[in-house]
Amino acid sequence: MENVSIMKKSLFLILSVIFVILLSSFTTNNNKYELAIEEKLNIQIEDSSCMFVNDLKNNEYAVVSTNNSYFIYSIKDDIVLEYSLKSKSPFVGSINPIYCGPNAYFERSNDEIISLTNSLEKHKISSINDFNIVNKTKATTFAANSTVSVKHPEFFYNDLKYSCGDDPYSKDGDCGYVGLAMMIAYADKYKNDNVMSDVYYQNDRTKIGLTTDLPKYLKTLYPKNGTISTDIMNTMKEYSKFNKINVDHYSRWLPFFTGNHLIDTVANDTPVELFGDFSSTISNASAHAIVGYGHVSNGPDGYWRCHFGWNSNGNNDYSDVHVNNYTLGSVYYFKLV
Repeated sequence: MENVSIMKKSLFLILSVIFVILLSSFTTNNNKYELAIEEKLNIQIEDSSCMFVNDLKNNEYAVVSTNNSYFIYSIKDDIVLEYSLKSKSPFVGSINPIYCGPNAYFERSNDEIISLTNSLEKHKISSINDFNIVNKTKATTFAANSTVSVKHPEFFYNDLKYSCGDDPYSKDGDCGYVGLAMMIAYADKYKNDNVMSDVYYQNDRTKIGLTTDLPKYLKTLYPKNGTISTDIMNTMKEYSKFNKINVDHYSRWLPFFTGNHLIDTVANDTPVELFGDFSSTISNASAHAIVGYGHVSNGPDGYWRCHFGWNSNGNNDYSDVHVNNYTLGSVYYFKLV
């Protein structure tokens, strides 16, 4: 009996040591990715947790999160793809998460993936081809270690946080019109009160929040593809003609624009609409338009501070997200003259 007792104690000690080693290894890995993120972004992360998600090619990503921030780090490519200092992780509560790039967060269910931000968006895995999470060639280059924004970034991350004009039941391709509506509203509030009718604001006295009516109206003016800059420029031309305002337009496709030009544009108090493959090439869902109202450069990496064009909710803030500058396809902005 004594020998049996000794063997049990020995086995318990061995298992305990193995458990401690495994736990230590897991913790070390978590700390490793947290430290990598801190070094790249020059910030300090406290009281964080780490989970791991895969894309459709089984590439792994570390999602480091706190109660009010998250950071998504590509283990393979050693880059922070996106982060927010104001939002919980988009994967909170997800059981089988699939990451398809910035603004593309999915849950795997049998043979399909379902968007965590729009349950109406579903894709059969068998129909998804040419998955490519990151374009290895950066679209633009940036001046190192700079931070710029429009004069009133709070308009995007506060005033349009919960009501940016997005209709959750709209079809793909409306994002460009939502982005244009936000830029029109910015010009109306801070530059010329006659750019837009106040009926499009949720609160016409304070000019806070947008209804869904303005993006819908814009789409009637030029009902084309809302995910390329040319069509949004033509929409704005129609809008300015009907509303009798004088506007200079800037629409460029890669490679006919530079990151530094866009940074200067934002620094000169003009938000820019960015079009590109921010997520993976999932059918037509890959193309998206976001509004960049600030930019942060950390060494070789550039992060657009942007509004995703979705209404924020209690857990997720889509009005103040930093997106790594990969896969930009075209850009558009306008200036009043």
